[in-house]
Order: sequence, then structure tokens, then C-alpha cells
Amino acid sequence: MGYRLMILGMLFIGLCSCKAQNDANSTLTQKRNEDWRKIAFCTCIYKATPFTSEMKRQEGTISGYLQKNEDLNIEQLDEVQSYVKRYLENENYQSKTNSSLALMKCIDFYESEELKQFISELDN
Repeated sequence: MGYRLMILGMLFIGLCSCKAQNDANSTLTQKRNEDWRKIAFCTCIYKATPFTSEMKRQEGTISGYLQKNEDLNIEQLDEVQSYVKRYLENENYQSKTNSSLALMKCIDFYESEELKQFISELDN
């Protein structure tokens, strides 16, 4: 009886540690995905507004996210930027005041299920 309890206790501890590891991996994945969404949002603003190359370089938000989160794969940046470009080319917002509505486009893009899906599939 004592061995059974000990074995059950060891199984329980093992299962708990596996769950903790899965939770940690899930948290890292969520953080990575959220940072990619922020990078996509910044890219959207850069592409949708008339920033000069010098202004973009000096601003540095995208570089900051890439430096802050070591789980981000720099090679995927091109994929994200291409996705943003395609989104902006296909979105047709009409302003009654001839405004660009760039920030509106980028906020809608950031909150879109399509972007969340795209980001979740980056590593697949």
C-alpha cells in the first residue's frame, strides 16, 4: 500500500511538472505572438503613413521588439512585412474628408482575426 501511494505521488508530481512546462511554453508562445502583432502594427503605420526612411530608422520600435524578445526569428520579419503590405493594398477605406485613415486601418489590422491567425502560423 505504501509503494502504491508513493508511485501515485510521483505520478502526480510528474504530471504537475509537465503541466507547468506546458503552461510556460504557452506563455512564451503567447508573448512571441503578441510581439509579432505589435511589429506588424508598427510596420502597418510605417507603410501607411508618409514617414521618411530616416524617420523610420530613428524611431526603432521594430528593432526594439526584436531585441527584447529573443524568441522572435528575424527571418520571419520579411514574411510579416509582406503580409502587412498585402493587407494595405487590399484595404479600401473611404474618408469623407480625404484623410488617409492610416491609423484606423492599422488599428483594425492589429485587432483582426486574420492577423492573429497569420502570426500563429508563422512557426508552422
